Amino acid sequence: MTDPLIVLGLDAADYELAQRWDCENMLLDNHAKVDTFAYTKEWPITAEVWPAIARGRHPKEDEGSRTRGDDWEGAMKYASMVAKKVLPNSIRNDIGRYLRVGKEVDEHYFPTGGDHMFGDGVVFNWPEITPAQNWSKANHWFRKDLADEITDDEYFRSQMALTGQELGWARAMAQTGVPIVGTRCHILDYLGHAWCEDEDMYRRAYEETDKLVGNIFDGYDGDIVVISDHGMQCSFVGDENPGSHSWRSMIGTTISGDLPEELIQTRDWLEEYVPRRGEKLFTDASQQGASNQQLRDLGYIE
Repeated sequence: MTDPLIVLGLDAADYELAQRWDCENMLLDNHAKVDTFAYTKEWPITAEVWPAIARGRHPKEDEGSRTRGDDWEGAMKYASMVAKKVLPNSIRNDIGRYLRVGKEVDEHYFPTGGDHMFGDGVVFNWPEITPAQNWSKANHWFRKDLADEITDDEYFRSQMALTGQELGWARAMAQTGVPIVGTRCHILDYLGHAWCEDEDMYRRAYEETDKLVGNIFDGYDGDIVVISDHGMQCSFVGDENPGSHSWRSMIGTTISGDLPEELIQTRDWLEEYVPRRGEKLFTDASQQGASNQQLRDLGYIE
């Protein structure tokens, strides 16, 4: 079985900072600063850049063509805001548990819309391509840190736990016969917004993230691409607006040769490295060992 291409999206991985702190597992053998873009804001933002990377086109080309999945996400966000004002916590929790059933499973595998570079593979936590619930979880811990409800150590552990899940998921999926695996981690963005004026703390975040990437993918024989949507402005490198996004997005890879100059070119650049379909590892489910009646007796299905 050929090892698939793995694409690791590291939100806010700043090319200057990765070099400053010798993050060799992010930079890999071949690396460069790559041009990002801004659309509805004055700076690049997560919700616009990551879908554009996956789809290989600018957000303006998708105006008026959002999927039903996108509409569902918007409707749920609006309903959530209204519910906070009119429903007690117990009822909101019950509704939330009901809506999450199935969706948490689907987000690991099934895209929500359109054609994109992971169409023949699997992808996790990628905005507008999957529901990206880990992004919401990361935001939850970020807000608790802003409110001083948790310590810096607790905040760091919470973000590392999510990152370990995201990277570990990609490493596991690489063993399932797909041609391409994608995952996205938000750790450097939320820790950067909190620690953009504390070099020691933010350096720790970079070094530990880099170490985690190295540990999980040590010995992997396939190619890896690490890419970011933007960087992070920090006071200790002389940036004017610490905590705002920088334009220092990056790409690092084990693939030799020329690299894309713009993030939107990533999909086209990767086309030659990804086979059109993966390998079938197992027989169809119709040949499974346990019967439905046996599974009912064991309590797995109703």
